Amino acid sequence: MKNILLSGLMLILLVGSASADFTSADFDGDGKSDWSVFRPSTGIFYVLNSATGTLSATSWGTVCDRAVDGDFDGDGRADVGIWRPSTGTWWIKPSGGGPRVIKKLGVGSLGDIPVPGDYNGDGITDLGIYRPGASSGATSGWHIKFGPTWTNWTNGSWGLAGDIPVAATYKDCNCP
Repeated sequence: MKNILLSGLMLILLVGSASADFTSADFDGDGKSDWSVFRPSTGIFYVLNSATGTLSATSWGTVCDRAVDGDFDGDGRADVGIWRPSTGTWWIKPSGGGPRVIKKLGVGSLGDIPVPGDYNGDGITDLGIYRPGASSGATSGWHIKFGPTWTNWTNGSWGLAGDIPVAATYKDCNCP
């Protein structure tokens, strides 16, 4: 019966949501990925918690923002977040509550792809973008700030035009 309920709730979320971004992270801390979507048209994150089967909705973001997830505060639970390509700003709502964390990672550039990940192995998700090469054969670039202070900075040229970063791939919702 629980599986039917979970599937039914997910179907309700997805109806009319062709432009939703999907994330896969453990928002409730039970060790399992939770079903979640970010609906840019309304700026709302929906998470179906695997531990309880309950649905939560968090207003966070606007049209053309890109959903990001990760454990940005190091508490073992994923945090709700968006990356705003027009400004290169990360908006993270910590799972433990408290004030929102807003960090800027340089200036966003048209075509940048957010690639959050734990690049230094400290258990905290780092902020990162991948900038694809502009033309055939051009070198692509990685730009990463390490958590939890996001002050250490690293840049790297790796990849070619047309490559897609594997750390994360997000639908661009036809936005610049």
